[in-house]
Amino acid sequence: MSYFVPYPIADLHSPNNGRLQVRLVAGRLQLTTRQSIYSYEDRYTCLAKTLFVIQERLPSAQKVLILGFGLGSIPMILYKQHGLQPDIVGVDHDAVVLQQFHRFYQADYITLHQADAKDFLQQSTDHFDLICIDLFKDALVPKKFESDQFLEQVKLHLHPKGLVLFNRLTMEPGLATATETFFQHHFSRWFPDAYYVDTGGNWILVGEKAAE
Repeated sequence: MSYFVPYPIADLHSPNNGRLQVRLVAGRLQLTTRQSIYSYEDRYTCLAKTLFVIQERLPSAQKVLILGFGLGSIPMILYKQHGLQPDIVGVDHDAVVLQQFHRFYQADYITLHQADAKDFLQQSTDHFDLICIDLFKDALVPKKFESDQFLEQVKLHLHPKGLVLFNRLTMEPGLATATETFFQHHFSRWFPDAYYVDTGGNWILVGEKAAE
């Protein structure tokens, strides 16, 4: 029935995100806030389209960091669409969201941390082949995740030739302007060969750490 009418699973309140809803939509669990879709399994199309663009690089991504884990859309896309199960570290500051992931899924190749993404990077000594940044407060990326200090930490945690994907919204003129400004004046400074994938309502910014 979820292919015809969304089926409600849970209506939750989070101190971090306010109202959260988990629904079964077209056979997939969907996590939403008041303004945004946070997770939608392998139908989280903005990331799915971008991972398809870089698919030749994915088999070499043996260790993946996801900042803004949600209900795990990125691991599901990697597995269902690319047949990959890399070592994944997921970070989300919202305990309510992580509780829902543990409620519905089991994956022994995923290690989860409840933490602020910036704090996690400052404390971690690990390095990754792929870092996915999917950090929103409703439709906005919090300012601290746009800072040069944060981008520097992201780059430090990449292996040489590692990739970073940074999800940004562009569905409204103000969001589009903010995303373009961030891309040109901040992201491209740390990743000079950066480009973006326009997925229709989102830009996924793609950067690479130079080989040593």
